[in-house]
Amino acid sequence: MKILIVTATWKESEPLRQALGDCIPVENILFRYRLNDKVIDLLVTGTGMVSTAYAMGQLTGRQKYDLAINAGICGSFNRNIRLGEVVNVVADSFADMGAEDNDSWLPMSKLGSENQDDLLSGDGTFISNPGRFSVLLNHLRPVNGATVNTVHGNAESIRRFSVRTDAGIETMEGAAFMFALTGSDTKFIELRSVSNYVEPRNTDNWNIPLAIGELGVELVRLLKDL
Repeated sequence: MKILIVTATWKESEPLRQALGDCIPVENILFRYRLNDKVIDLLVTGTGMVSTAYAMGQLTGRQKYDLAINAGICGSFNRNIRLGEVVNVVADSFADMGAEDNDSWLPMSKLGSENQDDLLSGDGTFISNPGRFSVLLNHLRPVNGATVNTVHGNAESIRRFSVRTDAGIETMEGAAFMFALTGSDTKFIELRSVSNYVEPRNTDNWNIPLAIGELGVELVRLLKDL
């Protein structure tokens, strides 16, 4: 079995790398590990949807995988989700792709498109595709994600964003990962661990080490169970 794990930063994959041991560098941002009969490639894209989409496009044109996993930390709009909890992002969207119309927000579907087959001409939402691997995610809370260029840290912008979306968490990469794999033969999932709540920016309330540690535990468990 060949598995791809996609993270934005080196730090987010640290516990996983420690568990997997020695790696073989394949390319500048791609590293290969082995776990029993599994080949595990780690792609470190850099932060943000542009870097993620570019790296994924470059890689998926050359490599084929049975399962791809986007893994990282996130902010949560839902305070019922504890810090460090790993969630299964079942849908993700380019949540700030659209246009402002005075006090209203227009998604891409309202702006019109010359190409109706364009995946971005709708509401910019993508659905995870775990296939037969879905049974391994049943213990995780399912949430909707929002992928943004600017993470929220202002009370008024958080309020307005929450009114127009049903997102439980926000990231800067998730929808780009799903976009790159939608329509492909590769099954794909997004796992995120909550490092902070979405609120007026206060890094004293964040717990990034906890989130990264719990993410690593879940990834190792999943890889062993595959």
